[in-house]
Amino acid sequence: VPEEFRLKDKEKDDDSHLLDIFYNESDDDNDDTAEEVTSVIIGEYNFKIQQPPDKGTLFAHQIWSGSKLLSDYICSNPDIVRGKRTIEFGAGTSLPSLCSIACGSSLSVITDYPDDEVLQAIRETVGYNWETLGSPLGRVKVFGHEWGTEITDLVGLKGPEEDENDSDTELYDLAILSECIWNHAQHGALAKSLNDLLHPEHGMAIVVYCHHIPGLEEKDDAFFVRCDQDYGMKTENIMTTSVEYMWDKAKTIDSNLRIIRRG
Repeated sequence: VPEEFRLKDKEKDDDSHLLDIFYNESDDDNDDTAEEVTSVIIGEYNFKIQQPPDKGTLFAHQIWSGSKLLSDYICSNPDIVRGKRTIEFGAGTSLPSLCSIACGSSLSVITDYPDDEVLQAIRETVGYNWETLGSPLGRVKVFGHEWGTEITDLVGLKGPEEDENDSDTELYDLAILSECIWNHAQHGALAKSLNDLLHPEHGMAIVVYCHHIPGLEEKDDAFFVRCDQDYGMKTENIMTTSVEYMWDKAKTIDSNLRIIRRG
């Protein structure tokens, strides 16, 4: 496993010890200082997920039900990622990107808000699953990206089988957006990053989301209107299905899977 994807020691105060990063169900459920490694089974894959620390409104530490749905969809339809360049926005636990790598993407770039602890947790997740992912040396990269801002670091990255001089592999074939559009104030910024980083001819995005707050469905769906009005990107409904409600596992909620294509 390359050094950047290996576990880094977590320094603590002098009066405490290094936490056992592997989650033990006997641990105190209310101990917010404990970082967890949990297992998630998607198709034939059993992934270990290093959950990032709780960063408040980022919600990066949650394994969203929509993320599991999107990951299942990728593993059931591997041609959508096989040999493709993928980029995930607001990745959090990065489960869909893990599935993309396992299913043979040529390059998968995993991004989230540029917070060091969140990004390190993503790198460690990749490291935990290195063999499951087929030892993807050069095929996976992790970057911080704030939506709507500079994309220079994300353009022109190459997978190990890609021609360094091929300008057609500067941008991305597929963008992954898993539970990103609940933040209505960021719709414009997210749509801009999507437009800036997708291949201008065949680039598309796969989006999964739930209507988490009753009464705000129209505001959620306004993201797709924004993509159309600002950038001419059209949306196709793929499915709506019931999933476990992540805030109350005794309940379910409808999860929507859509594809956005260049017009």
